[in-house]
Order: sequence, then C-alpha cells, then structure tokens
Amino acid sequence: MDRTDDKTIGSVYKRSFIEMYDIHFSKEGSYANEDYGFSRACKIIIDFLEEEWHFHPMIKHIYMPTFYEHIDKNSLTKSNNNEFFYKKLPAGIIINGVHAINIAEKANVSVQYIIKELCHIMAQEYFFFLSIVQERPELADEVWELIRNFYFNYYRTYSKFSYNTLKIYFKSTSLPKIYGRVNSWQKKITFNIDRFIKELETEYYTPLRYLT
Repeated sequence: MDRTDDKTIGSVYKRSFIEMYDIHFSKEGSYANEDYGFSRACKIIIDFLEEEWHFHPMIKHIYMPTFYEHIDKNSLTKSNNNEFFYKKLPAGIIINGVHAINIAEKANVSVQYIIKELCHIMAQEYFFFLSIVQERPELADEVWELIRNFYFNYYRTYSKFSYNTLKIYFKSTSLPKIYGRVNSWQKKITFNIDRFIKELETEYYTPLRYLT
C-alpha cells in the first residue's frame, strides 16, 4: 500500500486469485508486519505472472481513496519510544518475508523472483541493523544473530546469483532509509553492504565493530 497524507491507497485482489495460490497470513507467533507477508506473496506471484506469462487478470488498482487511516499515537506501533521498531520489525520482516517466499515457491514461481525477495529482505535488515547498533546497541547481538540465521538458512543458498540484485536493493531500499536517520547517529559509518555480507559469512559476532 502507498500512503498519501492520511489516505492509504492499495490494491484489491480477487478471492479466486487468493485461493488459487493459497495466499494467507503467517501463523508463526505474533510478529510485526503480518500484512507484509501477505502483500509480498501477492507481489511476487503477480510480478511472475506479468513478466513471464504476460498474464494479469486478477488484480484491480484503485486510484481513489476508499478508506481513511486513523493514526493512534498511543498504539503499539507509535508509542513506547519506538520499541516496535527496535524489537519487532527486524524479526517481523524476516518471518513474514520467508512466509511470502514459501507461498511463492509452492506457486512454482521462477527462482529469480525468490532471489529478488531475499535481496529485498537483506537490504531492509541491513538498515535495521545499522539503526539499532547506533540507537539501541544493547539489542545489537540479538539482531545480528537474527540476520545471520536468515543469511545462512535462506539467502546464502542463492547468494552467488544475487550480487547485482542485492546492490540494486541496497541503493533503492537501504540507503534512502539510512539517510533518513543518519543525522542522529554519533558515529559516521561507511555504508557498505558487501562488507556486511562478508562479515555475516565469516565472523561470529561483529556489531561492536560499528561502534568503535
């Protein structure tokens, strides 16, 4: 979904499309961004159908607001000093991203679309890691292990095919978000996702390196 002021603009999917590919929300615990897994699964499959088969009959884009979003400043996601961002989002993106990938694999989506999604997740997690290591360093160990487990269990399988794709997502996904927060960081960091991936591969623990 795209947000314009207080309006949320998104897509409506036909029930037949949802049922055909068994697209559903993740049931794994109570994590942030459960809608992410659903919407990303739809996106992966639709991109595959459009690009590979030139087939796109099951989605309707709505270009006018159909409902208005109410922002509750006391909600879980807005309150408590951004605890939602620090403690829930990194895990939520991975869990629901993997959920979307599992749905796409069952739909026999070509491997390049799976690689794109893995790179998208990795780019987002790089942003979370740099933010947390600067803003909440006491959580750095936990986030590092979370990302490292994702790397070895999912991303690494396709890593030799994903270098250029990861660089694209690094520039389009990581950097804009990083630049939005970097002014509040005390230490100037060289943003290098290649180094980050290498450290995930070869080191057991590195977050403190970003603080010294």
